[in-house]
Amino acid sequence: MRDNEKQQSGDIDIFSLNGLVSHDNVVGPFGCGIDLLNDFIRTDAMKQDSEMLSATTIMMMGNELIGYFTVCASEVSLAKKFKRSNTKYFTNQLRVYPAFKITHFAIKEEHQGQGYGSALMNALFRICSINISPYVKFPVLVVDSLNEKSTSFYKSMGFADIVHFSGAGEHLMGIATKQVQETIYREMEDMLHN
Repeated sequence: MRDNEKQQSGDIDIFSLNGLVSHDNVVGPFGCGIDLLNDFIRTDAMKQDSEMLSATTIMMMGNELIGYFTVCASEVSLAKKFKRSNTKYFTNQLRVYPAFKITHFAIKEEHQGQGYGSALMNALFRICSINISPYVKFPVLVVDSLNEKSTSFYKSMGFADIVHFSGAGEHLMGIATKQVQETIYREMEDMLHN
C-alpha cells in the first residue's frame, strides 16, 4: 500500500452511489481510457446497485466525478503459489475461498498518476476492514487487472497475481484481507498516538 497521495482529504469526497438523487448530474462525462469502465458507470452502476448485485462508491472533487469502484461478494480458487506466498493468512487448504471482488475500479484520465487511485483504494481498504469484515468474513480481496498499467498499480497497493488470463481481465490479482486490516489498524493507531 502506498502513502503518496497528493491531495488533501478536504479536496475530495467519497460516498456511495446509492445515496445519489440524480445519477446523471453526478456522472456526466467520465473517461478513464477503458470503454468497459466508462460504460459501466454511465449505464449499469445504478441498476446493479438497486438490484443488490454490486455496490459502487464514487470519488468527487467538487462537482466532478474523478473515480469510482464497484464491489460484490464472490469466491475464488487460490493458486498454490499465491497461498504459499501468503501462508500467514491462508492456513487451511480449501479449494474455494469466499472473496470480495472489485469488479470495477477507475480514475478519470486527467486525474490519473496524481495519487487519487491510491486514495480511492485506501478508502476501499478502510471500508472493507472497518465496515464490512467485522460482519461478513472473506479472506481475500480480488480484482481482474485489465492491462499492464492497472497491474502495476494493483501491485503497488499490495495485490499479487493469482491466475493469469482469467475472465475478462488480463489476470486475477488478490490481497489477503488480514494484510489489509493489519495495515489499516496500524495507520489508525499511529493517528491516535500522533
